[in-house]
Amino acid sequence: MELKQGDSPTESSADGTGQPAAGIWSTIIGVFSAPTQAFARYNQNPSIWIPLILTVVLVFVFSGIFSPYQSRASLAMMRRSPSIAPEMLQMIEQQSANSGFLQGAATGAITAVIAGILAALLAWLVGTFFFGGTTTFKKIWGVTLLGGLIGVAGKLLLLPLVVAKNSVTVSLGPAALYPAKDITSILYMILMFFDAFTIWAMIVTGIGYGVIFAFSRGKGIGVSVIVTLVGMIAALGLAVIGMSFAGLDIHFL
Repeated sequence: MELKQGDSPTESSADGTGQPAAGIWSTIIGVFSAPTQAFARYNQNPSIWIPLILTVVLVFVFSGIFSPYQSRASLAMMRRSPSIAPEMLQMIEQQSANSGFLQGAATGAITAVIAGILAALLAWLVGTFFFGGTTTFKKIWGVTLLGGLIGVAGKLLLLPLVVAKNSVTVSLGPAALYPAKDITSILYMILMFFDAFTIWAMIVTGIGYGVIFAFSRGKGIGVSVIVTLVGMIAALGLAVIGMSFAGLDIHFL
């Protein structure tokens, strides 16, 4: 679009309607309240830096606070294993005691960035080759980051429950109703994965994929569901493999 004399790029239309371009912060807020319009604005002016930095900062804080509780839960689970020697268990306990806020926070933030890139890559491949969409990886990564902020918000809201109950087996979804909160139960792990914020993020991200790929909302949500399910299966598989090596008894129910 040509700018008239005296116009600036930031004052030009972002959506072709003559409305002023919204900043990325307005887009982030809009993801929670009006995702279709927010992603339409983002499609006109894609930028990943602020969503990426915001994601890293929030996950850094969450992981730093959450990691000690996760470590204690992992140690309690390992103590149940008959295949871990007492000397090995003592070494693991010492390593866990020596790990501080920074280590847990950095690990969580790095993991979130890598997982986000892989999720965006999968979404781009599925949307391009299976659903016939056309867009850039950068835009899809941005949508993945923006939609993922809903999930991050859910994790932050979960922290007070974790601290109050001194337990990681808390949930804002169907897992809260599960009678035996046992993380060696595959069904319980699946229910833990699908909390209210994860489902919300999946739907909103799917709306974003539909806007960016320029196909129907149904196709966009389909892409998001596929990516979410693949992520859940990968996380579940890694957890099961880790518990199997630890000699723990894994069961479905």
